[in-house]
Amino acid sequence: MDQFIKDINSLITIAKEPIGKQPLIEHNIIEKQYIVYYLYRILCKYEQLFSTNISFEKVRDIYDLLRIPRSNKGCYSMTLKMTSNDNLIDIILMGIIELFNQLNENLKMTMTNNHFLKFTEFLKKKKLEVIIHDLMELHQLVPNLSAPIVKPYMYNKLALEVPQNSKSDNK
Repeated sequence: MDQFIKDINSLITIAKEPIGKQPLIEHNIIEKQYIVYYLYRILCKYEQLFSTNISFEKVRDIYDLLRIPRSNKGCYSMTLKMTSNDNLIDIILMGIIELFNQLNENLKMTMTNNHFLKFTEFLKKKKLEVIIHDLMELHQLVPNLSAPIVKPYMYNKLALEVPQNSKSDNK
């Protein structure tokens, strides 16, 4: 589990790196959205384990940040529902990773919990290469996680760079 958490943190660090220019579509946000969705799916799959060993309220806090209805039972489809707010995505990422860390600390000493053993076996299979492959598959299977974020100042910036057609050019 420790290696899984390190690998996810590495992916988050890479996703936060700027591309070098201000893009029209924030690919960093899209990458982080898929990491959040990936971790959410694992959290959802092992919700019972997290809820009984940490607290359901902490799990519910993450679900609230993801805007998952309280009436929902089971994994919730996030298609066109994932936030595009970069700060909120960072908060969700750190919150989910904190849940993984807390679960790891709570159960590391007692390896007798059958659900925890299944969970750690599952995570052992998730090497960095597998995680990246899974993220690429998620991107293909769920292409519309959210609408891309366009920064409001981009219009003004683009308007200054695009040459304006004058009336004399149109004649």
